[in-house]
Amino acid sequence: MVEGKKKDSLLSQILVAVAIALLAGGTAPWWWSELKDVFRMRTGESPATSVERPPTEPPVESLRRALEDYEAVHALYGQSRPADNCVEIRDIVEHIRLYVGNERLVPESFRYTVRYPTPKSVPTISDLATDRITRIKNTKSQCFD
Repeated sequence: MVEGKKKDSLLSQILVAVAIALLAGGTAPWWWSELKDVFRMRTGESPATSVERPPTEPPVESLRRALEDYEAVHALYGQSRPADNCVEIRDIVEHIRLYVGNERLVPESFRYTVRYPTPKSVPTISDLATDRITRIKNTKSQCFD
């Protein structure tokens, strides 16, 4: 009988410690994710299937990067204007094509510059790259079959 009370007491102490640890989970992040993985495995959910959001960039950093990307695409486009060598022009297009898929928004003050193949109200760097590639192919059509 005494041994049963010791087990109950020990179990209640463990449960209290676990409850406190769960409440203070933010102070011990090194074990928190492991505990969540164990819980997921017990419920049948794979830890690999859990979706965690990627960290978001601060707005100022995101704007800075978008401006850098805009300037890079625009500089490449500027190099294509005086170029007459088709190999060089196709190389420039391939460099611009690296920005296709970039989902950063074009800075607001430059959005009006993205018009081809269709105007976009809120264009991305990808739209800008497509716009510049289309312009190059229209003006230097002899280089593209």
